[in-house]
Amino acid sequence: MKQFKQEVAKAIEKATGKHVDLQDLTVPPNPEMGDVASKIAFTMGKNPKETAEELAKEIKPSGPITEVKAFGPFLNFFVDRDMFSKCVVETIISEGKNYGKGEKKKEKVMVEFSQPNTHKAFHIGHIRGTALGFALANILEHYGYDVIKANYQGDTGAHVAKCLWCMQTFHAGEKPPENKGKWLAGIYAEATQKINDNPEYEKDYKQVFHKLFFDKDPELIELWKKTRKWSLDEFVKIYSEMGIKFDVNFFESDVEQKGVDYVKALEGKGKVFEDDGALVIDLGEKLGVFLLLRNDGTALYSTKDIILAKKKFDEYGVDTSIYITGAEQKHYFNQLFAALKELGFEKADKCVHIPYGLVILPEGKMKSREGKVIFYEDLAAKAKELVLKEIEKKNPDLEDKEAVAEAVGIGALKFWMLHTSNNKDIVFEWGKALDFNGETGPYVQYALVRCRSILEKSGKQPKAGIVKAHDLLVMLSNFPDAVENAAKSHSPHLLAQYTYLLANELNKFYTTTKVIGSDNEEALLAVIKATEIVMANALHLLGIRAPEKM
Repeated sequence: MKQFKQEVAKAIEKATGKHVDLQDLTVPPNPEMGDVASKIAFTMGKNPKETAEELAKEIKPSGPITEVKAFGPFLNFFVDRDMFSKCVVETIISEGKNYGKGEKKKEKVMVEFSQPNTHKAFHIGHIRGTALGFALANILEHYGYDVIKANYQGDTGAHVAKCLWCMQTFHAGEKPPENKGKWLAGIYAEATQKINDNPEYEKDYKQVFHKLFFDKDPELIELWKKTRKWSLDEFVKIYSEMGIKFDVNFFESDVEQKGVDYVKALEGKGKVFEDDGALVIDLGEKLGVFLLLRNDGTALYSTKDIILAKKKFDEYGVDTSIYITGAEQKHYFNQLFAALKELGFEKADKCVHIPYGLVILPEGKMKSREGKVIFYEDLAAKAKELVLKEIEKKNPDLEDKEAVAEAVGIGALKFWMLHTSNNKDIVFEWGKALDFNGETGPYVQYALVRCRSILEKSGKQPKAGIVKAHDLLVMLSNFPDAVENAAKSHSPHLLAQYTYLLANELNKFYTTTKVIGSDNEEALLAVIKATEIVMANALHLLGIRAPEKM
């Protein structure tokens, strides 16, 4: 569509003398309203509706433009559909994996996401944040940014001390099961419950906290290292199953002391001052006082995030730093970014928080401290089990059923997380998450599998030509715009929704058009090949793997 938009822009510029940005040219909601729409009439300083009508009469069709019409205040252009169909297919097939890529940009972007805590469960909420961050990083990279995917994992703090205290007090000498990470999460939930039920335990666990983080007790340090590795090993396994890769892994333990030292050195500078033994910074009436260091000298999230931000900008040369976390942390990040600005961080304004809503069980919010969570491994196993049942019903002779079920199950979970706006909460329900019809992962995965099946069965070489598949071709031509819109708005759900609509158009085309054995088979195969390329690109950016067969 870019080539045709350029022709439209030239025609408008010639008639108005105004520069037209291709990004301002859109696709009308209905094909009967044309192929390219412009809002130029709104910028002319006169009645937009009358201006659009005047311009429609003034601009004469030429080249690929066959007709110009005014629809209210919009100036819409119709293009030669035969020329359009051949051009779109040729472009997609020639560019392949590079189709939809934006121009190379100078900025380096770091996307920090996932951020599980060791000694806790990797649960359904983590799936959402991890899927969202990975998809956004892929989209930004495809759009042309130099992207660093970062994971910042919490391996210190009260939750670690509670877990180790409970192990030593109630599970001394106990041999953990094979899944040590999940067992640790249970220990943490148990510890929290015991402390809640027996307030006298508060003092005992805090003694462990002090011995671990202040006294550096060798026995506790050794236990911390061992149990930390149990969690990290499980995370590696989970990321492998989810197809998630990071460029860098940060840990709270690596920045904690550096953060304490850095913040202590800020006392008395600017708006940083001591308040009842703690260090705080005054951020004004709107954001209030922001705590930087506890009165006992222990680090807070802010202590560590400030030094981590410095590390990102100084050591990694990051221009924009994106943080993807739960929506409940909005106020914290507003305070953090304001604090960075007060502290003189030049790129504080280039820090971006992208919040995501809760994943809620039908009976209410998850709470890891109470053990009321859906573990990732249980969720993935259940998804695989349900997909296997579908395979047995619909395609019992399918090869590699286990691998297919894993790809489809994980894909279903990730797409379910991604197709909803990150600002909305999600209520987790098995029926919706693994529905094989409608706006779901299996539906879009099957669209790609269908394309590959048609190409394989035909055996002929695709050759771009003139075909009657305008709605599908328009959808294919809009892929670069879908990537751009998702990148600029930091909204992967826009690309997920586009992918579903593309699958829909493919199914409409497939049910109304005979491909194999038709007189125009090579040209129709080229449309299928173009669809396969775009669908594969889209799923790749979303971080969803599709099996070869389903």
